[in-house]
Amino acid sequence: MITEINRIIRENFETVPYHNFWLILGTGLNPTSQGGICTDKNFYLYKLLYNKGFYVKLHSAQINGQNIHQLIKIEIEEKSYLIDVGLGWPILQPIPLFTHSIWQNFGIEFKTEIKRNILYVYRVEKQKESLNYITNISNYNQEIVKKEIENSYNKNIDYPFINSIRFSKIVDNEFYFLKEATLYYSKKNVLYKKQIDTWFKFEELFRTIFKFDLKIAREVANKLKMFK
Repeated sequence: MITEINRIIRENFETVPYHNFWLILGTGLNPTSQGGICTDKNFYLYKLLYNKGFYVKLHSAQINGQNIHQLIKIEIEEKSYLIDVGLGWPILQPIPLFTHSIWQNFGIEFKTEIKRNILYVYRVEKQKESLNYITNISNYNQEIVKKEIENSYNKNIDYPFINSIRFSKIVDNEFYFLKEATLYYSKKNVLYKKQIDTWFKFEELFRTIFKFDLKIAREVANKLKMFK
């Protein structure tokens, strides 16, 4: 079953982009194959897994003390895991809720720790750990998490990426992540970066790599005044 779950997770990162376009444009929750922030992506995958007959629950995590990151809890062979397709950086396998773990995807390292029933998820860069989020490993009240999802586009939520572009996707077995005007991309598990500092580079990226609606991408860039 783990192999099948891994395949589904990877397919999601290849077909459903992570981005903050709906947040910037103020269009609201959009759990479809068009992608979006954590709530859009994880809720979309949750429904897909539920309809396939997997034992899944909605789950929640804290970032900077706020329950603003929603994910999926899944039971596999009588053990509990989290699935998270809602980060800009890809996590391509279920996260175990019964042991510490460490792994790499596309040159990006992650690690987890469990302390007093709380899971800590870290990203590790140049031997420095940064906390992504924390979450209780117990089940969350499903109605409360659903309300958090419905409220995920509330203007009072202080997301760290509200004023700059985010867009990521796996393309042809490599990872691409546009963060502000910098494109991070992997080649054979090594991360590189380059500047996307002109309209030509921006449009070429969305036309040939991301293959996303160019009209929407332009609207977002214009609203953020990325190129003058």
